[in-house]
Amino acid sequence: ETKESDASAVAPGAVEKTGPEPSDETVYYDCFDLKIVYERNRTGFEETKDFPIEINGVIAGRYQILEFLGAAAFSKAVQCVDLTDGSYVCIKIIKNNKDFLDQSLDEIKILKYLNAHDTRDDHHLLQLYDYFYFKEHLFIVTELLRDNLYEFSKFNRESGAENYFTLSRLQKITRECLEGLKFVHELRLIHCDLKPENILIRSYSRCEIKIIDFGSSCFVT
Repeated sequence: ETKESDASAVAPGAVEKTGPEPSDETVYYDCFDLKIVYERNRTGFEETKDFPIEINGVIAGRYQILEFLGAAAFSKAVQCVDLTDGSYVCIKIIKNNKDFLDQSLDEIKILKYLNAHDTRDDHHLLQLYDYFYFKEHLFIVTELLRDNLYEFSKFNRESGAENYFTLSRLQKITRECLEGLKFVHELRLIHCDLKPENILIRSYSRCEIKIIDFGSSCFVT
């Protein structure tokens, strides 16, 4: 008589599994370095939570402030000259707040990812140059662009100047926006905050634009 095998029996030499089955989904991790710039032989907290913006002041011994560009909910932006090579850049100064810091680190992560796949800079996306932590603030250094579409269209309309946004220029702006979004979507990303304020003019004469502000972007899951 043949005896039916016990379904719970363990083969000789095998190790019985007592925990849950491993998932087929593997999680991969990446990392990036964050420079901490500090004054030598100095410790302690800053006197104020707001980073002082002074024209001609120098940030981290490298970037000289030339102009205040504006402020948003969790950051301020200034135009600077890089004293190492004379180039002009835009620096976003993140407010001293844990949530703002975390969201801005996400933006750095996204920009690094996009720029790594857009090495020729031909997909109309903001270029990241540098980032660092200094005096209890995160600084994000990017290419310097012109006005955003909302502010420039308002100025163009109220100044009484010749209408800049002709049909052909609107078509070119739309095409470049769609090309940029197509590239972003092919990388399984969603911008999540596309609006005229986040589309900046790269060149007035050539009517070129760049998409900025990827702080709210997310990956498609």
